Amino acid sequence: MKSILIIAILSIINLSHGQTLKEQLAQKANSGKGKPVTKEKKIMMRAAEDLKKLHIEEKALKKGEKLPEFFLGGKSINKLKGNKKLVLKFYRGGWCPYCMLELKEYQRLIKKFESSGAVLVFLAPDTNKEIAKTKKKFSLTMPIFQDKDNKIAEKLGLVFKLPKDLVEVYKGFNLDLANSQGNTDYRLPVPATYVIDEKGIVTYSFVDTDYRKRAEPTDVLKQL
Repeated sequence: MKSILIIAILSIINLSHGQTLKEQLAQKANSGKGKPVTKEKKIMMRAAEDLKKLHIEEKALKKGEKLPEFFLGGKSINKLKGNKKLVLKFYRGGWCPYCMLELKEYQRLIKKFESSGAVLVFLAPDTNKEIAKTKKKFSLTMPIFQDKDNKIAEKLGLVFKLPKDLVEVYKGFNLDLANSQGNTDYRLPVPATYVIDEKGIVTYSFVDTDYRKRAEPTDVLKQL
């Protein structure tokens, strides 16, 4: 089952050449249209509706606010970015096909991001071992760090807990979050993208509880 999921993700990525990220995500989201609505799908749809009711977009770190301090590899984020701008990107995990479409698009534009002079930081709740697998599998070169137990995402107001029935659905899909994250919290970050200026102030933010929607990387480049 896991190998089938990987093949599906790779197929989606291979078909994405020449499309914007928005177009790729829409194509993926529409791929199941016309098919019968399964019990699992109903659980996922209900969980998505319940997540909207948490109003995470309103509570999360937003434009005009200061990025809270946190540490990566024993170094504070302020020291890591120095006097440069920062692109801070949270994604759900290497198992998420929407996340992999997004990261692949960043990889395609990596030289433009590097030439902008900004510091790139990608964060996922996956263990370092899982992150290494993801980078190798999808030929990713951007710096990806473990957000252990979602502590950093929690500081930014992005974390939510999965309902028990959705956890069981994920397990049925052979998605073992306890193994990929190294805990049994069953929490995920809302995918989010931030641009932070030299003074540590958020100048651009994209937070949406609909995991099928992401910031367009070219729009992030314009912010830099």
